[in-house]
Amino acid sequence: MTCRVLILAGTNEARNLVAGLVSTPGLEITVSLAGLVKDADSYPAVTRRGGFGGAEGLARYLMRNRMHLLVDATHPFATRITANAIAASAKAGIKLLRLERPAWTKQAGDNWLESSRMADLVAGFPPGVTVLAPIGSNAFSYPVAAMISTRPDLRFVIRVMAEPQAMPSAGNTECILAKPPFSVVAELQTIADYSIDCLLCRNSGGNAGYAKIVAARRSGIPVHLLSRPEPDHRLPEGSLFTDIESAHSAIQAELSAVSDRL
Repeated sequence: MTCRVLILAGTNEARNLVAGLVSTPGLEITVSLAGLVKDADSYPAVTRRGGFGGAEGLARYLMRNRMHLLVDATHPFATRITANAIAASAKAGIKLLRLERPAWTKQAGDNWLESSRMADLVAGFPPGVTVLAPIGSNAFSYPVAAMISTRPDLRFVIRVMAEPQAMPSAGNTECILAKPPFSVVAELQTIADYSIDCLLCRNSGGNAGYAKIVAARRSGIPVHLLSRPEPDHRLPEGSLFTDIESAHSAIQAELSAVSDRL
């Protein structure tokens, strides 16, 4: 008997989860990646790209492909995908599991300004400082782009994983192309090379991006941290997991349950 699982991926946690599951007998994994993700080859499973057409499209895909389980291991800020996964799994009548890494918590020596509003974080910078803004794969659709023009007195060093389609017209911006994970040593070097005074980033959690938080702490520079958005959806009870081991065990349990039903 085969248990067919669709994993909504694009994070390190998703990649590690798939790697730990792929050799499980009776488990057939399909990985789904958004269009921005470039590392499909790093997933040792059947991989598809692009969206589904919202919750309705995802539900149709689940039913058409006779999936038994949906696993949402997308980014903590990808709230629309998670909402669609909740709705689609309910419509398709299959179980949903959500793997979400915990947010970072403030440690001794951290100087954080936290807000759920990007405008508040940008407005809180002192005049004339240089800001490192690692914004990952979202390029200039990320809200920081709209804020740059509001602070012409600041110098922004934007770090992205891929060449943006358009750079802000403001002359106070430069772009670094680089892909995580970064070491603390590398982040300290970036802070020194670009004379960084402040850090602007999201509270993404996880190990891959935490080096910049440690580097800011060691350098004594403040971090303006975008809090995770309040979800407008409700996960099914017992479906949320914050570590790969627990999610792995839950998938194995579902595999056994599916085998009993088939």
